[in-house]
Amino acid sequence: MDTNRRVNVIIYGGMDVLQNIPPAWSGDLIVEVSTKPALAFELNRLTPSDYPGIAGILGGIPLDELSCEECEDKKLILAPGTDCSRNAIWQALAVLPNAMADNTATTVLIPYNEYETWEGCLDFIDSLSALWDARIPVQPEFEETIQRLTKNPILEHLNWLGMKFYATEQFISSDQSEFSDLVPQQHL
Repeated sequence: MDTNRRVNVIIYGGMDVLQNIPPAWSGDLIVEVSTKPALAFELNRLTPSDYPGIAGILGGIPLDELSCEECEDKKLILAPGTDCSRNAIWQALAVLPNAMADNTATTVLIPYNEYETWEGCLDFIDSLSALWDARIPVQPEFEETIQRLTKNPILEHLNWLGMKFYATEQFISSDQSEFSDLVPQQHL
């Protein structure tokens, strides 16, 4: 991967994630990686049934044309609005760095409960982080994913940016404070 094209993956849980991505983690382009749209609901938007999401780059659609939304001055590619094979999304992620313009960064958002599906994308990303809505109790699957990630030898070449909790209300429940012993984190 070209050093001036960066891809950061954020594993997330909860809603309002788009408004809570730390600026240091956010790229010029944000890509939702999922077989079904979720962020569209956060934006109160219907995804067109013929919208291919990131898989559209396999058919030659430029990233700028796939961007269907602006999110705080960043382009946003939502998950496909139609059934899309995981293989097509996987291939699109593999070619994503080549489709990016020079001197750009892309943030890939993966819901925690789909992370295992996309785990192979660690081979071509630059950094990894986790973001969790503190208003929601930490799910066991998320905890297992983070524990597995911190023990994954593939992470040795990555920049682990850490784990952050966010909430529109300033509180962290006792569940999250117990979870904090597992991974390095910061509270927003």
